[in-house]
Amino acid sequence: MKDIRSLLYSVLIILLFGCTSSPEDPISPSPLPRDTRRPAPFSLFPAAGQEEWSTYQKEAPPLADKTLKWDCRGGTPLKARLCYGEEIAPVTPWQFGVNISFWCGDEWLLDPDRIAKAKEAGIRFWRFPGGTASNSYFWDGNYHGRTLNNEGRDPSIMSAEYYVDTREFVEFCRATDAQALFTLNYGASRYFNVETAAELALRWIDYLYKELNFPVLYWEIGNECYGPWEDGYSLPGKKDLRGDVYGTDYLTIAGILWKNYPQIYIGAPGVYEDDEQPYSGFHGWMKDMLPVVQGNIDFQVQHHYFGDYPFENNRYIPQSDLNFLQKLPGLERMVENCRDMERKYTLSGEEIPIALTEFNLRDSPRQT
Repeated sequence: MKDIRSLLYSVLIILLFGCTSSPEDPISPSPLPRDTRRPAPFSLFPAAGQEEWSTYQKEAPPLADKTLKWDCRGGTPLKARLCYGEEIAPVTPWQFGVNISFWCGDEWLLDPDRIAKAKEAGIRFWRFPGGTASNSYFWDGNYHGRTLNNEGRDPSIMSAEYYVDTREFVEFCRATDAQALFTLNYGASRYFNVETAAELALRWIDYLYKELNFPVLYWEIGNECYGPWEDGYSLPGKKDLRGDVYGTDYLTIAGILWKNYPQIYIGAPGVYEDDEQPYSGFHGWMKDMLPVVQGNIDFQVQHHYFGDYPFENNRYIPQSDLNFLQKLPGLERMVENCRDMERKYTLSGEEIPIALTEFNLRDSPRQT
């Protein structure tokens, strides 16, 4: 059984690693222009204006007089070894985060009790506006006459008054002493053009930095762009999106953003299987993308949903907690696969930091 330390380290939201060897067929990258204003190397910074993170103290509630009996049926004994005296990597409050989607609603998000509980939970990183919605979302409410997205819905509904907008999201981040990660609309580079997507992104950063005075360092270019469920993946008159096309667009968008804001960190969506299958390696997404973006990517974005979807006669079959826990080593395999692909498809074999910006359970209808 592998040492539990490696598993504990692998579940961090951000995984930082060093460098390794070169692949067999190197392709020389062309670095995009940047200057010394950008913090280096990649790391997690506290929320804007904070030198140290604030704590939230609350007295623990008393133990209940009556509790439910633990129905423990027993099982195979498990031995775990914890080494308290050995430091593997620093753990900071900014390594753990939660997604906030536009559809949460502004009244729900800015409820004082909810803000207090978010602070109490110690969450210091929030991602906005999605999710899949990101590739249809225009932060300024100008959808350029586009009335249908890939799901046949009017995307402009996302900018309705009762939904969360950028200003309200920033207000929530400030109230919870938190940093933010934004997911940019990459889909616009497909159903419009890459210049439109880059201009939309740049104006968003301008708005945050210059009008809201809220510097955001972390940016993803698109959400799960490898997936056919994403807006812009399949379009009339265009081939379905592949990693090399995305990589070329990524360089265009990132180059424009870094020219104006060289201090920001930019990431690209990745997958952790190396094959041509449509729903695992997504037609060799990493094989096609990594040679294009190498040397110009601050972090790769990975999503991991644990467990299975067991159904019988169209009814979900509840799964045990043990079934979920048995899937945790999948994180370790995810990291190993990513490192293998980096060695295989990039010049230096550079170990690109991993941002796990979505994770969830599949083993229960009550997802968390």
